[in-house]
Amino acid sequence: MSGIAQSRRELLRFMLGSPLVASAAGLAAWWPDSVGATPELAVPESARQALDVFQVGAAAKSRLGLAPWHFIAGGADDGETMSANRRAFEAWQIRARRLVDVSRIDMSVALFGEKLASPIMLAPVGDQQFIHQGGELASAGAAAKRGHVMICST
Repeated sequence: MSGIAQSRRELLRFMLGSPLVASAAGLAAWWPDSVGATPELAVPESARQALDVFQVGAAAKSRLGLAPWHFIAGGADDGETMSANRRAFEAWQIRARRLVDVSRIDMSVALFGEKLASPIMLAPVGDQQFIHQGGELASAGAAAKRGHVMICST
């Protein structure tokens, strides 16, 4: 495996451990129905083998039943929040920086006097047990394991 592919996998593993990805409903808008990659890369055997977030979506779609997939991909109510998030995300441009040392990146932030490992927080997402038997408890455990904050709904 090339160094680039390995680096992508390591980055993706980090991202998959984040609460942002755990709230898959928020990312479902980014997952197209077809990945556009070569057939052997279109649906990886597991999310760990995915090279980008679109392949994570393809892996999830291939393993979940129709109802759970539509639950994730459909959003809530009229889908306006997902549409607004997608439009806002599309406005961002990622600029690749070359020859920059990224071996010691510190993503920590201070918020309300507390130091957080990163600015990633897991927002409340209902009915997670529909997708994973551990439901919200599994998400809370994953957030804690990675040093992220899980926001509780009232």
